[in-house]
Amino acid sequence: MANTAPRIGVVIPHFQNDGTLLRRSLESIFSQTVIAHIDIVIVDDESPVSTKSITQDLSPPDGISIAVIEQKNSGPGIARNTGLAALNSKTDYVAFLDSDDYWSPEHLETAMLAFKLGAHFYFCSRIVEGEDEDLFKKLKFIEKYNLDSIEGYPHLCRMKDNYFRSVIEGYVTTSTIVYDYQMFGDLRFPTEFYRFGEDQFLWLTIGKRSDNVICSDTVGLTYGKGVSIFSEQTFGTDKDFFRIHDEILYRKKVLRNFELDSEMNEAIHRRLKSARDRLSLRLLHKLKRGQLRFLMVAIKCDLGIAPYMLGNAARIIGRGFHVNKN
Repeated sequence: MANTAPRIGVVIPHFQNDGTLLRRSLESIFSQTVIAHIDIVIVDDESPVSTKSITQDLSPPDGISIAVIEQKNSGPGIARNTGLAALNSKTDYVAFLDSDDYWSPEHLETAMLAFKLGAHFYFCSRIVEGEDEDLFKKLKFIEKYNLDSIEGYPHLCRMKDNYFRSVIEGYVTTSTIVYDYQMFGDLRFPTEFYRFGEDQFLWLTIGKRSDNVICSDTVGLTYGKGVSIFSEQTFGTDKDFFRIHDEILYRKKVLRNFELDSEMNEAIHRRLKSARDRLSLRLLHKLKRGQLRFLMVAIKCDLGIAPYMLGNAARIIGRGFHVNKN
């Protein structure tokens, strides 16, 4: 392999009940058409099926290495930070792949083309496993943002001043992104709200530093259906409570840290109000069951839930204590 080939780091957080999913993800990396050195760092986040039991009999192609790091269960964002810290200092670009997702063979090759055209950050469309239509086509992403293809490259578009909107509206999927590690290698996923929005916050931070973003309308990723951070988050569970708790922290920090247009600012405020309302309902549910510690957690998170608490408590008392599970 030529010495000029780029070095790409791929970080995979692993927590799955089915070992075949990670194997499938890795095989999709092995099948990449790009000419590059690829360093895979898998962070075993106390996965029920251990990473080493899956990787020990794998033989990666020439130019691809696999390292496994084991850590106490901390969630995918913190696991990705562990992986980022372990990357070779000479890494040119970094990509992320969740352990139940898998790439199309040309994914990294298309990303490298985008970087040759001046990008510092790249993302593409994805399709959910079992569905027929990809995200960009289903939601008319290119038309919605009025994007023009780059001359000579019909599937590549430069993002304009609507990159922040595309992140906040959920078009930038973590397993589709690749970015310039030499430029953004100091950045990490925030840990104070690791259950919600930590990936979006990092993409917004990158966008604040550089507006050289190129996207592709090709499908570079199939979105799998393994265990996720959203698993077992039914109403009344601690996971459900803390996910909304982290959503509030995320939305407040976005409002503090980024200059958004008036429309997006209003949209974030609406979502923040909705999260406050939902957290107040969960808190009332916890208090009814004598779980008083959640009161201090909620107050520390956001005093703004107080009027929602009062309003929801009044409505609940009026009809008997039956919480609307929204």
